[in-house]
Amino acid sequence: DLFIKHCSNEHCLECVLSIIEFIQFKQKLYFVLLKNEEFDPEIDADSMEDQHLILPDSCPQSMIVSQNETNFKLMARLLFIKYIETGATWEINIAYNQRLKYYNLMEDKHVWFNE
Repeated sequence: DLFIKHCSNEHCLECVLSIIEFIQFKQKLYFVLLKNEEFDPEIDADSMEDQHLILPDSCPQSMIVSQNETNFKLMARLLFIKYIETGATWEINIAYNQRLKYYNLMEDKHVWFNE
């Protein structure tokens, strides 16, 4: 709660929203892969659960994540457009090399969806 208050006072609500949606995306991806046993056997499932923030139940659910069953490429691209793409409505401040990395991956949706 204090983090959210601080961010809203500093006018960086996009940071809070992006963290929430990225965590929900990561959790959904993780649990679907775990359920389908499509994860690296070298990864300890218990340690993976300890490596993410725990969102309270009262946290709003991402429409991007909740409305897509298992189309993770679509979810990732929609999150990219919303938070990372230059000029995005909720553009977050990240390092240029990180933004370029995601831009190179997802700029061409036909290439992104067909790889």
